[in-house]
Amino acid sequence: LSTVVGINAGLNEDKTSARYNAIYGCGSGRDIATGLANSYFGGRSGLYSTGSYCTGVGYEALFGTIGNNCTAVGARAGGQSGKSVAGAVYYGYYAGYYESGSNKLFIDNQSRTNEATARTSSMIYGEFNSTVNLQKIYLNASTYTNDLNVNGTTRLGTLNGLILGTIGELSAVS
Repeated sequence: LSTVVGINAGLNEDKTSARYNAIYGCGSGRDIATGLANSYFGGRSGLYSTGSYCTGVGYEALFGTIGNNCTAVGARAGGQSGKSVAGAVYYGYYAGYYESGSNKLFIDNQSRTNEATARTSSMIYGEFNSTVNLQKIYLNASTYTNDLNVNGTTRLGTLNGLILGTIGELSAVS
């Protein structure tokens, strides 16, 4: 059994095979059909989604995601229709909206123009992998911190304005 609240929410849910869904909002989870353990909160969240174990919070979050194990928090996060992805995490307004690949992480709050721009302009973009040393995270911002601890090999792009000090220590040049 599922809990469904809202006009056209869970409209096409198969009442015999779809179970444990929580669907709240006008049009939310409309095409969920046989999905299991999904949570959609917000108008049109998960509207065309058909997967299982997904959570969409916000207007049109996971709007058209076809896949399992996705999480989106924010209006239109992970929202472009017809995407077949799994294991994605999107946080913020329009985060991951254009992304078509599985196992991706986006933290952003801007509407980007396409998938490539979103990957290089989101505050944080990442790629999940079951093999830890194959996971990737990209910080598309200037970083200000007293300490940055990295487990594994660290590769620095441009070293403009930095001088290598003692082994492993960097200091800024004014």
